[in-house]
Amino acid sequence: MRQTPTTRGAVAEAIDRQGRRDVLVNNAGAGAILPLAEARAAEIERILAVNMLGSSLLATAALPHLAAVRGSIVNTSSTFRQRPAVGLSHYAASKAALEQLTRC
Repeated sequence: MRQTPTTRGAVAEAIDRQGRRDVLVNNAGAGAILPLAEARAAEIERILAVNMLGSSLLATAALPHLAAVRGSIVNTSSTFRQRPAVGLSHYAASKAALEQLTRC
């Protein structure tokens, strides 16, 4: 997935409505009980797309506007990023990836 007109459009619409953007809060979350033995590419891609990729693309689109006003990005993760749970490996991995993206 690449930055899409949807991500750019969402940021542009927020700025049009409010005049500026001071903060981006990425609070989306998608997960499912997905045992590793039953995992399929489409399910894994959906979890990663919502939990990590979408947040990254929105941040990329908002960054120039946030930098102009010294704004912030808040990414919401999960305790499962570091705590194992049966059937949540892909969800946990996606939240760990989001947290590392935030650190970097």
